[in-house]
Amino acid sequence: MRPNKRGPWPRGGMTSSRADTEDAHQRALADYLDLIGVLWCHVPNGGARNAAEGGKLKAQGVKTGVPDVLIFDVPPGCPRVHGIAIELKRPKGAHGGRAGKPTDAQLRWLEDLSNHHWLTRVCCGSAEAIDWLCSLGLRSES
Repeated sequence: MRPNKRGPWPRGGMTSSRADTEDAHQRALADYLDLIGVLWCHVPNGGARNAAEGGKLKAQGVKTGVPDVLIFDVPPGCPRVHGIAIELKRPKGAHGGRAGKPTDAQLRWLEDLSNHHWLTRVCCGSAEAIDWLCSLGLRSES
């Protein structure tokens, strides 16, 4: 296992002031992934950009719909799997509304990665994502 450099998960817990945003759930999932020591990254495709910045990123190869989290470690017992992709959405009730919904581009990416032997899933909130990862055997040994 790689050392955890971010400290225990979740840092300070999911308090009511930070529990309602997709960003807060991304941070909690990031803390967990660092805790268990997997090789992973977040793909920051979201956010507002002006047309010039958007064009520059597109020319550099940024693709619409790439999942939020890519995990490159193979889950135990899944030798044919090449990785794990999670599209993280806010859970139902966040900001008084419905759960976040993936775009068509996000669903296409998940399907394409699945066809390339990746495990893929849309998760509504960090708890759902962490539960799924634990069910795959990606959990803390402590």
